[in-house]
Amino acid sequence: MYNHYHIDFEADNSKIVSRFISAYCSWYSKEFNSKYGLSGKVFDKYGISNKWGDKQKKTAYAYLYNNPVEWHLCSKAEDYQLNFLKYAMEDHPFSEKIISRRMTRGFRRAAEMVRHLHSKRRPILYSTADRLLDGLSDKEKHQLVDIIFVTYSRIDYDRAVNCYGSYLKMINAFSYNTGNEFDVTEEFDPTAGNEYRKMAHYLVRSKRFKDIGEVSNSSSEEQIAYLWELVTNCHVTVEHARRFLHISKTAPETV
Repeated sequence: MYNHYHIDFEADNSKIVSRFISAYCSWYSKEFNSKYGLSGKVFDKYGISNKWGDKQKKTAYAYLYNNPVEWHLCSKAEDYQLNFLKYAMEDHPFSEKIISRRMTRGFRRAAEMVRHLHSKRRPILYSTADRLLDGLSDKEKHQLVDIIFVTYSRIDYDRAVNCYGSYLKMINAFSYNTGNEFDVTEEFDPTAGNEYRKMAHYLVRSKRFKDIGEVSNSSSEEQIAYLWELVTNCHVTVEHARRFLHISKTAPETV
């Protein structure tokens, strides 16, 4: 999602989960801050919800996969790329099929590097991803992203599908039941997804800034000016623009 994520995995006890989340958030925050020239925490908090038995697992699956649907980012759970649902059945669900004889040298080299890094059990960091995608066409970038997701995926699709009997039954179940996660308290803002998406697309299309990090490292006056530019051109609320730009509520609203 644009402002949070979910992970579903098995562990022997909650202490293991807590250590994993702490280590993951710490590592990710350092990498994120390094890329964008920021500092401090990236994530404010997290919640844990323990599930036992197929019934509770199904409820958790439905909730997790329907998050982008509830936030109005897509109409069907499987259509959201970062749900990874379609990768259970296809290896290039969001890009054109790769034809070997038409691969450019740059794309072939990038694809080989992804497989090499995976074989060495090395993660693809932001800096690495930037180098891999540099110089590729939009079509090739989509193809490479599919390759990365398939190559690095640790999702046990069979485990989830077995709870329902088949992949099709699982997908149909998600469309009829959004599930629930009342054990975890989280803010629900169904308009935020579309608001963030509009601002992200505007940031990319306008090419005024290289990325969100460049905005964050600009002066306070420039940030406030850009906030109002987003509000005006994207038709979003001031609060959503503040959150998108990580601008404090105490910052002035005029320039």
